[in-house]
Amino acid sequence: ERDSTKLGAQVPTSKDSEFQSFEDPIQVSKPVGGVGATKNAKDALPTGFFDNKDADLRARGIVPVKPDVKDEYKEFEKLIKDDLQEIDNRMEEEEFDAAETIEEEETVEQRSYKERVEMLRRKKLELRASKSSSTPE
Repeated sequence: ERDSTKLGAQVPTSKDSEFQSFEDPIQVSKPVGGVGATKNAKDALPTGFFDNKDADLRARGIVPVKPDVKDEYKEFEKLIKDDLQEIDNRMEEEEFDAAETIEEEETVEQRSYKERVEMLRRKKLELRASKSSSTPE
């Protein structure tokens, strides 16, 4: 029996109730058969199994088509054009929002100036009224 203080953990195997250590080599099943088994293995891989598109196609027995450089360049130009258009739209939106904000601030400022002018007119009228009432004729 093994000492439980060793690093190797024990897990039950499917054969019987004995335990197999992680330190023991694990057996891997090998494909059985010849050419037919390889074809079945290719069919068993789902589309998109590999992140690399070329490797994915090759794994399923399809020869990848080499892309045309001119087509790739046109696609690249189209992507850049789309990105520039998006940036232009965003900048136009930001300019519109900034113009609205500035207009609101100017409206508030003008209103405060009008209120101040009205207040000064009232004071002026009050001073004239107090001077005319205080000066005997």
